[in-house]
Amino acid sequence: MMGGKTPKAKTGASVPLSMKSPLYKTDDPTDPENKKLVSVKGSQTTEKGSRGAMTTTSTTTRNYKKKGKQMSADYVPSETVRKAANLADKNSKETSKLTRTSVGVQDVASGPSTELMERRKKPAKESKGYYSKGSNMHNERFGGHSTSTYSKEINPGNTSYTNSPSNPKSGRPNTFNSRELTDREASVKKSRFSKLSANPFDTTESGWNNYLTKVEGAEKKLQTKVAIRNKAKSNKKASIDAKKVSLKSKQDSKRAKMEAFKKSKRNK
Repeated sequence: MMGGKTPKAKTGASVPLSMKSPLYKTDDPTDPENKKLVSVKGSQTTEKGSRGAMTTTSTTTRNYKKKGKQMSADYVPSETVRKAANLADKNSKETSKLTRTSVGVQDVASGPSTELMERRKKPAKESKGYYSKGSNMHNERFGGHSTSTYSKEINPGNTSYTNSPSNPKSGRPNTFNSRELTDREASVKKSRFSKLSANPFDTTESGWNNYLTKVEGAEKKLQTKVAIRNKAKSNKKASIDAKKVSLKSKQDSKRAKMEAFKKSKRNK
């Protein structure tokens, strides 16, 4: 019997990889470091479709050289193991395709309807805002409250106002009212004299009308003062410009006389 390791033990067959000698380490051919780019080839084809549509297909082929398993130089296995382990480098190809299709002239039948196109042209209607008020005070023994608000978007209402108790203490359900501003109210809302807390649900119709009239009067007085001040500034600027023009005219006239005098002196 041959002493030392048997041929089977020498090849490492049936031995777990974790128990093998460090000299038996191999390179993983799938590792990107063991993958070398050899060449790149590309091609492109273009096809014309209907009504000007174009289809472009780009094909790229990359040739890689992959390393096979490498045996350690300090380890000398049998011929069979060497042939199995030291695989020849293999060339591999990877091909990728990218297709782009351009849209040609759109068919009238498949395009958007005339009504839809007209609707798209119209600018979106700007919301003038909403006045709202809710109350549950008449049905609460403690903690009842009323709220008056102004919001740019429609107010769905607080559930404490919109959900009334099954047996209201006052015999009346909770209240919630909301409506959009009128053009007059929207104009008054933009004034510096309008009050943030002003709400038509907090007063009577005549009281609300008096409030709008008061704000409009104050705004009109302000605009009148602004117009007078702007007109005064404009008149002052026009007066200064006229003086500048008159002064320049005098200077030009004087300069012309001096030139004529000098010319007459040279001719003598």
